[in-house]
Amino acid sequence: MIVCIGEALIDFVPTVLGQALRDVETFSKKAGGAPANVAAGIAKLGGKAAFIGKVGADEFGRFLEKTLAELGVDTSGMLFSEEANTGLAFVSLRADGERDFLFYRRPSADMLLRPEEIRQDLLARARIVHFGSVTLISEPAASATLAAVKRAKELGALVAFDPNLRLNLWPSAEMARERILAVLPLADLVKVSEEELEFLAGHAGENREAACQQLLAAGPRLVVVTLGAKGALLCSREQVLQLNGFEVTAIDTTGAGDAFWAAFLTRLEEMLVTGRQLSGLTEGEWQEVLTFANRVGALTTTRPGAIAAIPTRAEVEAELAAAPVTSADYIRQVTVELPEGLLGRSAALFVQTAGKYEALLKIGYQNKLVDAKSILGVMVLGVRPGEQVTLYADGPEAAEALETLTSFLQGKTGSES
Repeated sequence: MIVCIGEALIDFVPTVLGQALRDVETFSKKAGGAPANVAAGIAKLGGKAAFIGKVGADEFGRFLEKTLAELGVDTSGMLFSEEANTGLAFVSLRADGERDFLFYRRPSADMLLRPEEIRQDLLARARIVHFGSVTLISEPAASATLAAVKRAKELGALVAFDPNLRLNLWPSAEMARERILAVLPLADLVKVSEEELEFLAGHAGENREAACQQLLAAGPRLVVVTLGAKGALLCSREQVLQLNGFEVTAIDTTGAGDAFWAAFLTRLEEMLVTGRQLSGLTEGEWQEVLTFANRVGALTTTRPGAIAAIPTRAEVEAELAAAPVTSADYIRQVTVELPEGLLGRSAALFVQTAGKYEALLKIGYQNKLVDAKSILGVMVLGVRPGEQVTLYADGPEAAEALETLTSFLQGKTGSES
């Protein structure tokens, strides 16, 4: 079972796209809140999910509980507060499907969850426990969330974390960054957007891998970066894998990241339930997880709302069957330690070898990334003996190209010392 801890809110979504909030005349009420979205997504995709959090003892709170329960989410950990109402979020949908948020939660019920209110029996049954950063903003919810996560870890569950950064909810950006970085050692799995990666690492740009490794150094075992229409990037200390996205016509990106993460966790748990360990999953299995998650995230953007937009398992499998993923959809990446440098004639031979393949090939060293088929670019790198370089390959023959070039750099083929 996957237990999701945090906020459940009401999203008020404009019925007409492309309007600023001040110009919107009518809204549609939708169930939302990132952890609630993830729990709902897991249930819709065939997994077992439970939600722990607090809503108002009001009609909106009852609506949220009913919505999750009808989808099959265990809501025994959902509490109803008499002290505050259910949180509200007004969402502005631009013409490109992107959105802005205006929150009403001063305070809202989700902020009032207390440590003693956490259902310990749900934590004991969890294989994965997921949480976000919104409930870390203020007390008592921050203490309740951290207590639950620490207890879950003690019980042997994997901990999944999505910062879901909403800076307009935090007193300051500095506080947000400090608190999010402080909980990274508790997390096994972390999902971030490109913007969140840059915010937390202090840099990103083309060198996303280095930024991911910076987060991994804090303690997580896996960092997943959602890249929108470009797909997703998965980084661990041992491997890096990027998978291209699926082309769709997006009308509403609300909840797409939550849907992606719900799918990722669902498929991952299905593999772990057989007794597999996280460290034992192969590249092919991670590709399968990312493919499934990317498809779910993409399909979610084609419909309005968050929970309502998440497809069912049958819908996803039908889409995958109609458009099977090929090897060209994968961007593969390996890191190689060179026994010799990459200068002079060996650089020319490397470029000549790379030129035999149709794949897009790049080589990275320190903070530089160049075309692996360019002799000038490779020479400029100035790689010294004993240093590490990273090879990137995308498109036809990507896997074969990486294997050949890796062998070349390790001195197993025609490279010269």
